[in-house]
Amino acid sequence: MSEAINRLYLVHTDSNPLVPKPYPMKSLFTLLFAGSLLFASFKPATAQTLITSEFQGTIQAQFANFALLAFGLSAKNDIDYYTVTYTMDNLSGRQDTVSGLYVTPSAATTNALFPTLIYQHGTTNNKFEVPSAAQPGQDLPYLYATQGYAVLAPDFLNMGEDQEGFHPYLHARTEALAALRMMEAMSAEPAYADVINSQLFLTGYSQGGHASMALHEILIEEFPDIEVTATAHMSGPYSLSDVQLNEVALSTEPFGTPAFLPYVISSFQEVYGDLYNELNDIYKPEFSPGIQEFIDGFETGSKDLSVLNQRLLDGLAARGNDSIVVDLFDDDYIAGLQADPNNTLRVALALNDTYDFVNPTPTRLYYCDGDDQVNPMNSPFAEAAMNALGATDTEAIELGPDLDHGQCVFPAVTASVGFFADFQQIISSTNQIADAYDWTYLQNAEGLRIYTNDYQQEYQVSLVDATGRQIISTNYRNGQLIDLSGIPTTWAAVQVFDEEGRTTSKSIIVR
Repeated sequence: MSEAINRLYLVHTDSNPLVPKPYPMKSLFTLLFAGSLLFASFKPATAQTLITSEFQGTIQAQFANFALLAFGLSAKNDIDYYTVTYTMDNLSGRQDTVSGLYVTPSAATTNALFPTLIYQHGTTNNKFEVPSAAQPGQDLPYLYATQGYAVLAPDFLNMGEDQEGFHPYLHARTEALAALRMMEAMSAEPAYADVINSQLFLTGYSQGGHASMALHEILIEEFPDIEVTATAHMSGPYSLSDVQLNEVALSTEPFGTPAFLPYVISSFQEVYGDLYNELNDIYKPEFSPGIQEFIDGFETGSKDLSVLNQRLLDGLAARGNDSIVVDLFDDDYIAGLQADPNNTLRVALALNDTYDFVNPTPTRLYYCDGDDQVNPMNSPFAEAAMNALGATDTEAIELGPDLDHGQCVFPAVTASVGFFADFQQIISSTNQIADAYDWTYLQNAEGLRIYTNDYQQEYQVSLVDATGRQIISTNYRNGQLIDLSGIPTTWAAVQVFDEEGRTTSKSIIVR
């Protein structure tokens, strides 16, 4: 870690759990039992409380399938969903009541123990566009639950039901703690604790990719007795102090979402308090009033991020440039930021980079080169840094050179489902791993062969590319050759449907 990060890690007190306790790195061991054992080693600095857990309803698999079509997936089970409130540490170390969403395979249609999957959401337009308030069945936690996971989706600090302050956007530790405290609090909820096994998967997209990587790092470094099974961080800004600073904030290339910059700067001012004395210290005077209105209004829910974004774009256009975001800032401030390695913004960004740890977990960093909001260099940058530190199975995978940030979510999520399926264990009532969806594949110069656990059954196999276009659809028996000649190198979801209507997917790179 950088010297700045090492300084942050020097002091931990129970009265201020936001300053992490230094833990020696230990070898991970496998958790052998399901249910509460996942939490046996999780000892938060202050006790977390489950305030409410309210059952909201059940979504049948056939209705969930409508939302899954765009991802090339289909539901394996009905799902139940709950809204949850619980306590977590706020920026001062005191307890706030925060909210989240819990979605799980339906108790009425399943008799098994499922892995926990923690999903962390992306940047929202306001404080209320969070998982617990999403249209039922229309957000990604629901999708993952249809694939056989007990899904925890925190809303984050000062979002959703928590209206007490400005959301600490991209503050790694509170992003991680929102999930950690939810997991610990939910251990008191039988609808969760009684249906989980010992596996733990982490994922998130955009801001959620940054948050899931932050959670990943804290679990590895501070809670080594909680084994993380696999992680899929998607299109996240993992390198705030290098890639995002140099390739976005200081760049002379156009950037269509300039509001992200004052959002994160205002967040870090809230957290650290030393980035500026007044807004004109950092921004050109014509931009400060709109940014102040956003800060005041976002906290109360009266101002959306999109309003600030349009105001900044209009202001930049009035200056005669094409959304060059460095023009938001005072020229002297930019000169100091570039020259001073101890500039308070530069230090704050470094404190919230989320790739600088020794990673023993199978990890995929999914991204698209056409991303117009999170610079695509973040993922290969993080991959290189983590592998240099000794990561054993970390890979950045590019899914579409022409896909922008909004489009990339589809192949990224489908790829994460396929990657996790290679590790997922669903424990039946007899404690045997359910193998209804088990299959493997072999791809070589001849083509693709799929091997299932039923050698007699006939299957339907489809390959769908990142744009949703069906490349191949064919009837199939175990081990037959699927000819891939004539198909250019591309990412694809391989879908296998059996005669009972069950289906599963894995992602491959067609070569």
